[in-house]
Amino acid sequence: FKPKVSPHGLAGIFQLSLGCILLQQALNGNLSGFENGSIILILHWISSLFMASGAIGILKQAEPKFRFVFKYTALIQIILVYFSYRFSVYHQILPITKWVDMCFGALYVALVFILIIYSYININI
Repeated sequence: FKPKVSPHGLAGIFQLSLGCILLQQALNGNLSGFENGSIILILHWISSLFMASGAIGILKQAEPKFRFVFKYTALIQIILVYFSYRFSVYHQILPITKWVDMCFGALYVALVFILIIYSYININI
């Protein structure tokens, strides 16, 4: 078994670091990065997408019983990044926005329920 090179780990470090900066600002009452836009917010989205796509790329390295969970949590991550962008100052309302919101919203709820059921049945921790 030889590990595959993936942006998952490095992107995860950036995502976590940027997320901590955003959280610290929010907890201190400084919401300007969210209200007016911020390069930190954009970099957080990009690193999140790289982390999720990198996770999908290295699924075969995980134990078989966890691959399903990792794949669908990566998809949930991508959906959450979309909604973070969607409700930011950067998003422009387009005619397709309503349909994408409905599809991603339904997909999010379905994936959460699928993961709950799969984990309950197949993963005995």
